[in-house]
Amino acid sequence: MNEYEELHRWLDEEAENDISTEELLQEYGLTIENASEQADLYREKFFELLRKYGICSDNISVMIAELDRLIYKNQNEDLLFVYTALATEKGLLFGNMEDEEQEILCWLKQSGHAEKFSKAVRMEKIYQKRL
Repeated sequence: MNEYEELHRWLDEEAENDISTEELLQEYGLTIENASEQADLYREKFFELLRKYGICSDNISVMIAELDRLIYKNQNEDLLFVYTALATEKGLLFGNMEDEEQEILCWLKQSGHAEKFSKAVRMEKIYQKRL
């Protein structure tokens, strides 16, 4: 199979696996308006918590280092949220998304990954003791 045929096969497979935004929102029981609002609230919560804990860098590596220091002293749900949001950042928090659909899809993906990561962290014995 040549590169041209391989590319078309890959595109065909991707097209078959593609799910529309409307279908995805239906799976989550959301409307476009509700999902957009939830994405905005997610971002607002993230930036409010950064201000609350005095994290003012815009460099993700520096932010994670500051969070590590804070979490070592005091583990709580706010810090866990910020940490997992940073670790799973896909452009929702620091990107310039003008397209509402793109923002919603990014939020769904990122918040899902962040929740899975949060659950894994909560399972750690040391974290449980401190929390």
